[in-house]
Amino acid sequence: MLEDVRMLMRRTSAAIVVGLAGELNLPRALVTEKAFPENEEVILTAVNASGTAGTTDIIHEKRFGMHIQIEVDVPLQLQKQNQTWYGGVVDVSIEPNSTFGID
Repeated sequence: MLEDVRMLMRRTSAAIVVGLAGELNLPRALVTEKAFPENEEVILTAVNASGTAGTTDIIHEKRFGMHIQIEVDVPLQLQKQNQTWYGGVVDVSIEPNSTFGID
């Protein structure tokens, strides 16, 4: 019985490894909203494959009461021009969110 379980585990592990085929870049949801507001900080970083530009979004989410939330997004952008790196804050946004529902 124990040997059967071990064999099944080996087969399952091998099937999972074969199924992945080296692809570990799992897709991230592009537009997803949470069901309930919460207090949190989110840092999203994106880098150009050629290494000449990159963006980091720092998002602060603050909850007020049970159903209201404010998000402040501060994007930082870096860009390389003539062997010199330039960077700064671009397009700061403030977004109010509210949940709708009847209890």
